[in-house]
Amino acid sequence: MSREIRISTCHGINLLTTTIAELLFHDYEAHKFIPTGDAIANLRRAYERCNVENAAQPSSTNESSRLRCLVNHALKIANSPCKFPAWKTLALAAAVLMIGATPARSQSPSATIQYDAQTHVFRIDAADASYIFGVNARGQLQSIYWGQRLAASDNFPTPHANPPWASFEPSVDTTPEEYVGFGGGFYYVPDLKITFPNGNRDLVLKYVSHTIHGDTLDVVTKDISLAVYVTLEYQIDPGTGILRRSATVENKTGQPFTIEQDFAATWNLPANSHYELRYLTGRWAGEWNLQKEHLHPGKVVLGSRSGTTSHHVNPWFAIERGNPGDQDTGNVWFGALGWSGNWQIAIEQNQVGQVRVTGGFNPFDFSYVLKPGQTLRSPYFYAGFSHHGIGGASRLMHRFQLTRILPQPPHPTFLPFVYDSWRTTSFPLNVAAQKRLSADSATIRARWARSVSSSGFVRVPGRRRIAPLVATYKTTPCCCASLHVIGRHLHSRWPLSARPTRGDVRGGGSADCPSSL
Repeated sequence: MSREIRISTCHGINLLTTTIAELLFHDYEAHKFIPTGDAIANLRRAYERCNVENAAQPSSTNESSRLRCLVNHALKIANSPCKFPAWKTLALAAAVLMIGATPARSQSPSATIQYDAQTHVFRIDAADASYIFGVNARGQLQSIYWGQRLAASDNFPTPHANPPWASFEPSVDTTPEEYVGFGGGFYYVPDLKITFPNGNRDLVLKYVSHTIHGDTLDVVTKDISLAVYVTLEYQIDPGTGILRRSATVENKTGQPFTIEQDFAATWNLPANSHYELRYLTGRWAGEWNLQKEHLHPGKVVLGSRSGTTSHHVNPWFAIERGNPGDQDTGNVWFGALGWSGNWQIAIEQNQVGQVRVTGGFNPFDFSYVLKPGQTLRSPYFYAGFSHHGIGGASRLMHRFQLTRILPQPPHPTFLPFVYDSWRTTSFPLNVAAQKRLSADSATIRARWARSVSSSGFVRVPGRRRIAPLVATYKTTPCCCASLHVIGRHLHSRWPLSARPTRGDVRGGGSADCPSSL
């Protein structure tokens, strides 16, 4: 038996409470503050009461309910005659939650990837989600199920392609496929479009083989006539059930061909007419504005053609079905594209409510010549499922980022602290102000940062030339001495790195003072 922090599955909340607790303990050292015995006793009783009240509920609900209960009691104590400061009480709640956590058997999360050779069905299970697809009689990779985790005894027969609905809606359009090539009467967004030397663009991919290595499944498909191979990768995260998908195109034809469209994956959702799409838009100084809209037959396209991920639209989506008015209930399918260049995510719904989400390289003005023997790998497309509403989806995504994306032990790395000075001081810019700012930043850097980066030049309003960052508003465009002074001052405090700043340098810029760079 080992002591385990019960709130740890809600990783973001755990980090928040731990941080507040650290602030509280720091305050103990600085001010010799001692909490009242009544506050500790009341919070312990609140914790025990929450344990009893939520004993019959699932563990994830238990943890969030206990935390909410503790916070409510903490706020009551904060408003009581003992005058215990609210933020200190919340921190104490976090500390009591960790100290008073009931012992639990330590369990390491696990994921399973199985293949049934008789039914040709792949099953991926992890955390609270199941993802199931199979190979139908036509050799197509057909989506079967994606949602809340199923029982181990649940079995699926061999998938069969859906029949056509009408002459203009062939089976290739009605059958949810994992990855589709262009052509063959497919009217929706294809995952891959290739132009061959003879002008042919028809691509029909069929299952060839697969391999399973731990938490990763690789499925190899091939065109029915040409030696074009596409390997689909599925990697599952045991702790969150978030699936990472990508596609690698390989040319074994003996001749170069041109890839005109290359997406990472297609995610298929159950047919339903009550879906709500969420995505993020923004602008400079106003990023990440949540947009909501009901899905209807048709297509919604999110993307960027600016050469960067862009804050105008974020490469993230969430589709909710159930109770959009409550962030902790309802089924949510969510995903994010791991790509920093031009990207696109297309969300399509057909006339009977089937929803497919396809994402990867932005096909606008896209053309990639793949020579014989070469490969092209798509960006990673991450997606997951939550039956605890958009709140549960948010917690899963944050936990995934913290445990799988950010650097982890045994070689953890601090993220760089960006020292962007002119946005803090604006104009006028001078060495004295920069020194004061660096002194303030050093107190933050001592705990949270390893390195800094600072812009070098900035355009001064009303001037044609580019002024050095640390020059005053009325000085000449070049003030090399100021750059050297502030550079030495910053470097004396922590390692200093430089990065180019996007802007107009036609007025000369660094050419006036090349040694400063």
